[in-house]
Amino acid sequence: MQIPQFVKALLRSILIGTFAGAWLPTVFTTVVALSILEDPPGLRKGLGGIFYLAAFPTLVSLCFVVPCAIIIGLPLTWLLRGMHKERPEIYSVAGGIFGAIVPATLLWASVGDLSFLLIFLGIFSGAVTGWIWGRERESLDDERDRYSPN
Repeated sequence: MQIPQFVKALLRSILIGTFAGAWLPTVFTTVVALSILEDPPGLRKGLGGIFYLAAFPTLVSLCFVVPCAIIIGLPLTWLLRGMHKERPEIYSVAGGIFGAIVPATLLWASVGDLSFLLIFLGIFSGAVTGWIWGRERESLDDERDRYSPN
């Protein structure tokens, strides 16, 4: 079974956007996890927990990027394609805007406070996801044009 190029492109943009938003917090949690390794009682807690601590920001980022890419990004693709306005810059700006709105709304609704670091990471992650998706869409369109009879 071959995975369609559209799905591969979506997965690539989701993974790159996830790592873009998670790299900075992951560096911090990895340092914390490694400091636990130096402490013998911390080592007894198990390597699984230490790995989970190091990977936690990436998991959180993935939990935001996947639904946003599907719920917001795919309908936006349908809209922009219909208007013949698909460009990486538009996807990137839209990703950055929604990357700020979604965590800000969730943070405000759940704790009543806004963490600007999380909003910044959302902007960055959304913009990168949008940019990669836009580039992938261009590549898919170029490939489709190359093989379509004119």
